[in-house]
Amino acid sequence: MERRRSGRRNTKPKKSWKQKCKDCLRQFFAFLFSNVGIICLVIGYTLAGAVMFMKIEGKKEGEMDDEYNFWNKLNTSYNETLEHLWNIASVTWFSENGVNFLNRTEDELKKFQAVVVNGVKISDYDGGSIYKDRWSIYAAFLYCLTVITTIGYGNVFPHTVGGKVATIVYAIFGMPLFLLYLSNIGDLLAKSFKWLYAKFCLCKICRLRKRKTLNANNMQSVPAISSTTNSWKTTTDKTWSQNLNVNKRTCETTDGEDSDDEDTETETSSSTVSTKDPQDITVPISLCLAIMIGFISLGALSFAGQEELDFLDGSYFCFISLSTIGFGDIVPSTRNEWNFILCSIYLMLGMALIAMCFNLMQQDVVQKIRTCTDIVRRIARCRR
Repeated sequence: MERRRSGRRNTKPKKSWKQKCKDCLRQFFAFLFSNVGIICLVIGYTLAGAVMFMKIEGKKEGEMDDEYNFWNKLNTSYNETLEHLWNIASVTWFSENGVNFLNRTEDELKKFQAVVVNGVKISDYDGGSIYKDRWSIYAAFLYCLTVITTIGYGNVFPHTVGGKVATIVYAIFGMPLFLLYLSNIGDLLAKSFKWLYAKFCLCKICRLRKRKTLNANNMQSVPAISSTTNSWKTTTDKTWSQNLNVNKRTCETTDGEDSDDEDTETETSSSTVSTKDPQDITVPISLCLAIMIGFISLGALSFAGQEELDFLDGSYFCFISLSTIGFGDIVPSTRNEWNFILCSIYLMLGMALIAMCFNLMQQDVVQKIRTCTDIVRRIARCRR
């Protein structure tokens, strides 16, 4: 009977396919909203948006042919305008007065100006190559990243109705996702940085304090021994020997007590450092500011080499981008595709790093406010 019961207890009921599907979905969503899952989700959402905007806003083969034909017509219009101006200058200058010459010249230039302005509006010309599509995969990825991060440089924007509607819907779902990314990754980086700060910085400071206390105790014990030896020389032989024995005992006991006190102090200090949770330690605000300034300077140096900017303009561009201001006066150039990749990686890492620094600074400010309130309460109690 016992064997049958044990066999019945060990057998587990089989799960139905609905329960298995629920468990799989539960595990999938748990991974999706973990730290690694959120990073993959943000990158995948941005890539999907880039492909979507390439299909909506990218130039199709027929549109590219039409644009080529238009720019060829523009070149012919340019040559015709030069011929007309030459004819006006050669004929009107000698046969008619100068006022008529200026009016006819102005009319020809206005016609050509209208053709150029119309061509720039249709082709979205940015001063670069005419035969290059602005909605490449790299430019579209950076556009999607600037949408969900609310930077919005403004150099790349949708022209079609479908692109504008897609941007609105894409931003509605993308901005909360990126805020979730900033909160989770910023919290993870803050915990990791706290552990590193407690492991390397605070341990070295505690060791230096221990050495200083030991050196101070050794320096204080030297004059005490010299004073006792001078008193021993002035006494008689009997009293000298008695006092010597007594002083030896007292010195041994005092030395033992001092050593015990030092051992207890070192043990308590080491135990407090070792047993204290690194997450309870606050990082100074100055260190957080130094990290942000260093990251902005690193980005300024890298963008200064890629974008042909000086250090001040590079720092200005990095600060405006990481603070999500995004004026758009300095934007990544479309000449090199690596600029888009570098800018995208810099923005994702930099905004997570800034979120970490803000988290650490907030904790330090809250801790200082609590200590100040405790001091004020103690002062108020003492006055009572």
